[in-house]
Amino acid sequence: SYATKLTGISQEMLLREHSLQHAINEFDKFVKTQLEGDSEQQQFRIVTDGIWDLQVQLYTETQKKEIKTDWYYREYFDLKDEFHKFLPWFPESYRPGLNDMLKALDLNFVGKPHQGLDDSRNIANIVIKLLLLGHSFDTPKSIPPQYDPYNDPKFVDFGSTTEPDAWKCTNTTCGVWNRPWFYKCRFCTAMRNNKNNHNNHSNHSNNNHNHENYITNNQSKITFPPTPLSINT
Repeated sequence: SYATKLTGISQEMLLREHSLQHAINEFDKFVKTQLEGDSEQQQFRIVTDGIWDLQVQLYTETQKKEIKTDWYYREYFDLKDEFHKFLPWFPESYRPGLNDMLKALDLNFVGKPHQGLDDSRNIANIVIKLLLLGHSFDTPKSIPPQYDPYNDPKFVDFGSTTEPDAWKCTNTTCGVWNRPWFYKCRFCTAMRNNKNNHNNHSNHSNNNHNHENYITNNQSKITFPPTPLSINT
């Protein structure tokens, strides 16, 4: 399935584990034991890579299951937004991935992409590097009451719809939507069934290559510590 190919998590693994309510309860206990007193807890914020995990997926799932959540599930920092604030020459429409942010900050990717703990470690490394370079995380995002992701222009439902000219994999066991410049499905590797595919892929590949050069060339505007920062957890 799409989720298994992306994360390595299967339906069988989920059936063996505890419920979402149990996981939230465990996280709440962790927060309260790690942060002493109300003042420290009020300064605590979750940091995510984009709006999907917390603002879209967890919010809608807890609403559907009528699970009550504490305030810190609705007020958080989106690392993509903070990256934009720190490096404002990138266009507002560009939503950087973890690899792009790590590359711009001279950091290496730790672990495997889309593995929860590894993604968290990479997010933490980016946050620490931004703090060391003087960035201030001072304006968290708030999820509005009765939030509906399908009316949010920043939300892309990559399971069913995506940006203009995206294409849906013709493999009946996949059916995932792919970004316009992909010439084969990123999950099952089925080729795009489009006679103009080669030209579209070439044009978008050139754009991506130019964008990578843009990141590299603009690194000279920042003074980095002598070696990449890493953390052990």
